[in-house]
Amino acid sequence: MNLKLLAAAMVAFVVGIGVFSLLPLDSGGADASMLIVQGECDLSHSSCLAQDQSGHEVKFSLSPRPVPLLKAVAVDATVMGMDDLRVAQISVEGINMYMGIQIIPLTITSSDSASEQKLTGTLQLPVCTSRTMEWRVTLVLQTNTKEYQTAYPFTTVTP
Repeated sequence: MNLKLLAAAMVAFVVGIGVFSLLPLDSGGADASMLIVQGECDLSHSSCLAQDQSGHEVKFSLSPRPVPLLKAVAVDATVMGMDDLRVAQISVEGINMYMGIQIIPLTITSSDSASEQKLTGTLQLPVCTSRTMEWRVTLVLQTNTKEYQTAYPFTTVTP
């Protein structure tokens, strides 16, 4: 084997291992605590509440409503009971048709209340060939000791 080719392969392998080690591990939700959506939930029409039995709670909303396509959509959430929240992000994916997956980091800001934090971000949805598109927003929250997840549904209609 050519020494230059072997050296290039070794460098690529070492760089690949280095990049892989920097990527966040996705446990696939196996170790995540699930926050359960309470009652009927459709972010197209209202905010939604999710909580667990330990007193962790997230009120989540998208605006404007109805959720538009190809325009900025504001993401707002209020998190209660997670004092050591350090990372928050959402992923948005189509349910009835694959539209790719958007991963959007959210900005975390403290509120007046010590146990309340605000999350904000912006997303933009593509137009689909289907008139009605069903979506799911999965919120992932990481504290210093645990990961929490919840999923919220919503629908868009192409005008």
